Order: sequence, then structure tokens, then C-alpha cells
Amino acid sequence: MNPTSLDNHSGGGHDGHLARIVRLETDMNNVTGVLAALQRTQEQHFQYTLTRFDDLRDRIDQLYVNTQGQISGLQSRIDQVYINTQGQISALQSRIDQVHLHTLERIERLQDRMDRHTLWLIGLMLANITAIAGVYARMLLA
Repeated sequence: MNPTSLDNHSGGGHDGHLARIVRLETDMNNVTGVLAALQRTQEQHFQYTLTRFDDLRDRIDQLYVNTQGQISGLQSRIDQVYINTQGQISALQSRIDQVHLHTLERIERLQDRMDRHTLWLIGLMLANITAIAGVYARMLLA
């Protein structure tokens, strides 16, 4: 076993033991003081860390509330835009339906007009054929 600095036996027998005990007590007092200071420092750091965690938790909660408010605002805006867009789509669909009905009515009127013109053409053709047949008959009888 290696002798430590406390195990230095250079002095007298009894005086050496007393000096050694005094040095040990002094060193223990120093260690106890340093340990108490270290414990206080550690406790302060722990309290500081807990405080920072509480601050961080409060900040996160505030950010959550703010974010929820922003999301709610954006959702309201999206809903309003959706409602407006639906209204515009409905108006456009109504306009398309009106134009479609107007076009169908116009097609129907044009179809009726074409039918009348067709009947007139048929009538004129029959009159022409009758007139030509009459002229031909007169030529044959004359």
C-alpha cells in the first residue's frame, strides 16, 4: 500500500497522529463546505432549469393559442371564399342555363322558319309543275 501525504510519519509518534487528525478534520471541513456550496449551486441550477421549463411551457401554450386563433381566422376566411365562390358558380350556372334556353328557343324558331320555307318551296314547285304540265297539255292539244 502506498503511503499518502497524510501518512507522512516524519514527526514524533503522538504529535504526528494529532497533526494528521487535525489535517483530516480540516480537509473534511473543506470538503463539507465545498460539497454544500456545490449542492447549493446544483439546486440553483435545477431551480433555474425548472423556471426555464415553465417559461418555455408558457411560451408554447401562448404560441398554441395564437396558432389556433390564426387557424380559426384562416378557416373563416376559407369558408367565406368558398361561399363566395359557390355563389359565383351558382350565378354562372344560372347564366349558362339562361343562354342555353335562349339558344334552344332560337333554334326552335329557326326550325319553324325553315319548315315554312320548305312548305313554300314545295308549293312553288307543285305550282311550277302544274303550270308546265298545263302548258305542255295545251301544246299537245293545239
